[in-house]
Amino acid sequence: MKQIKILMISPDYEKCGISHYTTSLSETISSQNNDLEIKSIRIKNRVKFLPFYCNVIKKIVSNEFKIIHIQHEFSLYDNLYGITLIPSYVILKMLSKIKGFKIITTLHTAWDLKELKGSIDPKFGENSLLLSIAKVYILLHTKLVCKLSDRVIVLGKPCVHILSKQYEVEPSKIKYIHHGVYTNKAEEPTKEEIEEFRKKFNIKEHSKIITLFGFPYPSKGYHYVINVLPEVVKEHKNLVLIVAGGLPDVGNVNSLKRYFNYLKNMPKKLGVGDNVVFTGFLSWKDLGILFTITDLFIFPYEKRVNASGSLNSVIPYLKPIIVSDSSLFDELREAKAVITVDVKNKEKLRNAIMDIIYSKSLRKTLRERLEKYMISNSISNSAKEHIRLYFHLVKY
Repeated sequence: MKQIKILMISPDYEKCGISHYTTSLSETISSQNNDLEIKSIRIKNRVKFLPFYCNVIKKIVSNEFKIIHIQHEFSLYDNLYGITLIPSYVILKMLSKIKGFKIITTLHTAWDLKELKGSIDPKFGENSLLLSIAKVYILLHTKLVCKLSDRVIVLGKPCVHILSKQYEVEPSKIKYIHHGVYTNKAEEPTKEEIEEFRKKFNIKEHSKIITLFGFPYPSKGYHYVINVLPEVVKEHKNLVLIVAGGLPDVGNVNSLKRYFNYLKNMPKKLGVGDNVVFTGFLSWKDLGILFTITDLFIFPYEKRVNASGSLNSVIPYLKPIIVSDSSLFDELREAKAVITVDVKNKEKLRNAIMDIIYSKSLRKTLRERLEKYMISNSISNSAKEHIRLYFHLVKY
């Protein structure tokens, strides 16, 4: 059988979850099916519009691609909230009529227009006029992208309802595929490497470690965890909160920088400066060490319905996880693999943390359930769903 050629268009930044996701997905698909040949256009840094798209068109025209698969995100391909993606899709659709390929878009963000305020760039949320403009732009942009795509993949179940109801996308065009748990853990660290890591960040050997992992977006609610820390430290002096992650390569970095600085100033003001460590961006190896020594992960996200690469990176370490009541965690809740808490309620968050620290049986139960969830929702299973979709569209 002749190989089916697929062109994957995606960002290529070191500090970017979508870039990591695309690499993992492409490699897993290639390892599972020899009848598919995945070629990539990986975009490094912000590119000049005309030279880049001339290169894309040249590559498409000179190859017999059956599918063009775009990893879509508003802020990854330009400095204009994805405006240059609009003519890109129009050009691709025109080419698809000539070359006969199908267009798949993975929407990494499907905005809930009813909860847009507080979820996007603060300068939009603080100004009613700008917020209204942002809503109209996001609505029209998303509807056009979906209209010009043959299939739209979403990585969060709630996104299916949002696209069909708020953006009026045909339900038959929408395909939910789980993000996939990254089952390829970093290499098991040695005792010496763990000791060196502890020394580097001044973490005592017998400390209980809580980790917040991921880019510090305001909507991730890290401030709720820092705010409750004084209450927890009263009962457990050796507790350390590690905020792992720095600023990304893309997006509204200035806005994130303000929030990140706010987070950094909180511990000292609350009297727990010695109990909080900000690591900045960590290598994959160092993340493996951190995840290995972590006792508890917390994901206190607000207003988020899309998938989390950070969450799917820590699950293979089978450590207890506390999550907010965000719909992002619905499937984990259904599996009873996490503890859900109202993160805005200091007493409830504190009690959840202490329950996990002191209850060995609770930790064991969560570990067993999390392992079952990981097996059912691995990146391998996600890749199989993509493969089925590719073959379906080619034969369609």
